[in-house]
Amino acid sequence: NYVLEGEFTILDEVASGGSADFYFYLQEGENNPRNFSGYSFSVSRYAGGYWAALKWVNGAYISYWYSQATPFPINLGENYSIRVEVNGTRTSMYLNDVFLGEFTDTLYSEGRIGLATGQGHIHFDNIKVTSLFSDSDNDTIDDSIDNCPYDYNPDQADVDQDGAGNACDLLN
Repeated sequence: NYVLEGEFTILDEVASGGSADFYFYLQEGENNPRNFSGYSFSVSRYAGGYWAALKWVNGAYISYWYSQATPFPINLGENYSIRVEVNGTRTSMYLNDVFLGEFTDTLYSEGRIGLATGQGHIHFDNIKVTSLFSDSDNDTIDDSIDNCPYDYNPDQADVDQDGAGNACDLLN
């Protein structure tokens, strides 16, 4: 679980519009690193400005969850902020702090992060990744999936299978 955020400016473009592309959960292709798999969130000036969330397998996108107009035009030379929140299987996307949408998928759960440009000169700045991992009881299990998030229980035992771990059952 993490947040990928940064800024971009489209400085110039070719006829079809420049794009800023943020890739996450990247997997390299076996024999060719360009045959990557993973997900991307792209913002482009094409057709006045659009954004898309794509799933890639072996260098080709196989599906997308969104491909629609941005809530405002993407202009040359203007600075835009982008944020991708990955929390379990849910990914949420924001542009200039405006929520654009989210998708849920389980194909990839680990991998690298990358940046790319599509047909134009793009400047990226202030790129950072922040962990969303939260572990209130220090048992190395993220609170979002811990069956007893405030009591140390690294084994996650749940003898009575009530969804609350044994450590919580003992307290009640």
